[in-house]
Amino acid sequence: MLSGYGQICFNDNTLSGLLFLGACMVASPQQGVSGLVAVLVSTAASYGLGVPRAQLRLGLYSYNAALAGMGLALFAFDGRGITVGGIFYAALLGLLCVPLTAASFRILSIWKIPPLALPYCLSLAILVPAAPRFAALGAAVSAGSPGAAAPASGGASAALLEYANAAANGFAEIVWQHNAVSGLMVLAGIFIASRIDGLSAVCGVCAATLFGRLLGLPQGDFGAGVLGYNAALLMIVLFGRGYAASRPCFFFALCMALLTAPMLSFLSVAFMPFGIPVGAFPYTICAFMALAAKDGLKKLHWINPAEWGVPETIRTNTV
Repeated sequence: MLSGYGQICFNDNTLSGLLFLGACMVASPQQGVSGLVAVLVSTAASYGLGVPRAQLRLGLYSYNAALAGMGLALFAFDGRGITVGGIFYAALLGLLCVPLTAASFRILSIWKIPPLALPYCLSLAILVPAAPRFAALGAAVSAGSPGAAAPASGGASAALLEYANAAANGFAEIVWQHNAVSGLMVLAGIFIASRIDGLSAVCGVCAATLFGRLLGLPQGDFGAGVLGYNAALLMIVLFGRGYAASRPCFFFALCMALLTAPMLSFLSVAFMPFGIPVGAFPYTICAFMALAAKDGLKKLHWINPAEWGVPETIRTNTV
């Protein structure tokens, strides 16, 4: 189960998984419990349906359920606390993640692309808009992560502190939180599994956060770190994992990470009438495009997803 939480940032390190789980529990026990219920149900259903044990041990059928469960509590039961209706809906979501994950593996394997966050994004796109129609659940649909406070005044030092807080929140948003302490726990979990992942994620969050400020992103979104988490996850996927680590790969990954900003804005507008959370759709779509383009990127060395691990191990095996 903890390997599944580790796979949130594409590693099966149990200590990393524990930190990711803790980062959610620290800020929102409601979301933490919802994620746990979804993971337990998803794991049990996967065993019962005969999912390959190797994939289960690596947490490949758990991490989407974990993220979806956390997101469900935020978007469909915001402020309700831990309720019977919320637990039941999280269990239903955990079941839904199993066929969505299996189907995503099967369909995307044609192009040798991993599912990434697609199953959990689809599960939330189905269940969150439907929640208000089930009165017995006691749903309370939310617009998403809370906005940040008004911009701090006080010169360069205050602006730098505001930027650092926004970057920390970018890491916290990986587990659906708006809490700098949670963000630091997520960052620690990434570094424990891989220093390369940690450094590339930091570059992605810092660049995307600054990019959002330069583009005039609304203050609430800037402070909440909504640009940072998609950029961090995309950097982790592409640099040293989707493609072998190199200078051209870093430049390509960073450019793609910045593209998650307009992708996020576009999807926010497109999904709003339907009540669908944007979630990790921006990085998932950008990652799919980047990985599908492998045959045309002659200066990058593509790595088969079957060989994915942490970049340090991949680099050793491909040298």
